[in-house]
Amino acid sequence: GHVVETAYSQLVQSGRIPPISIVKERFCYKLQQADCLGAIACVRDLAGYSVAFSKKVWLELFKNNSQRFQRETLVRLVDSLVTEGDQAHQALESSCRELISSNVTIDSVVDVPI
Repeated sequence: GHVVETAYSQLVQSGRIPPISIVKERFCYKLQQADCLGAIACVRDLAGYSVAFSKKVWLELFKNNSQRFQRETLVRLVDSLVTEGDQAHQALESSCRELISSNVTIDSVVDVPI
């Protein structure tokens, strides 16, 4: 976590756009720490990328990192997204809602078809 934060900060301070892999890792780290607002801030950083984050991409990210955070964290993330009212993150919100409503545990996200 600390290495990612340091690399991210140094890249931003030098005027460079962090690689998407660092932004994704930072997002997962924030969720792992149950820092939903920090995770949302990371998502805002993704706005600089031309690659759209589809629901499928978010589900895959959650699948690949399922051991890092709990279902309750996704519930709080959705609540935070709704509170902020930011429509730019519909795919993220939709993927979280799908995981929550499917009644799967985060540990079994690997079984959710993408």
